[in-house]
Amino acid sequence: MYDDDYPSCKATYATLRIYHEELEPDVISDLLGLTPSGSQKKGQVLGPRRLAPVGAWFLSSKSQVSSKDVRRHVHWIISQLGGKEPQFWRLQDEGYVTDISCFWLSASGHGGPELDPELMQRLAFLRLPIGFDVY
Repeated sequence: MYDDDYPSCKATYATLRIYHEELEPDVISDLLGLTPSGSQKKGQVLGPRRLAPVGAWFLSSKSQVSSKDVRRHVHWIISQLGGKEPQFWRLQDEGYVTDISCFWLSASGHGGPELDPELMQRLAFLRLPIGFDVY
């Protein structure tokens, strides 16, 4: 059960991240049938005197999910991969680094994000680690 008004949270979102030295964003998009929220090729100019060290492909819930419950954001990402598990595992088996990174901004300095057993089971099934950037 989600609590979209999660009182201890001011803002949150989750991002699926895929990294590889030779990642081509269009190849990942075609393979997964998804449009990324952002991407980069190795060597791409990211800013003044800053080049992308590796290729990357990102899918974020930031503009897709309106909830202060991080579980809903993570669930949204996992649902985007539904039916695409073999393609996703193939990327992992080929050396692509995959994870979910969650941004979580506290409203009060107390409480924090939570994951439930069902969500953790789905993350494990996809072999997806999850991390939290908490402020």
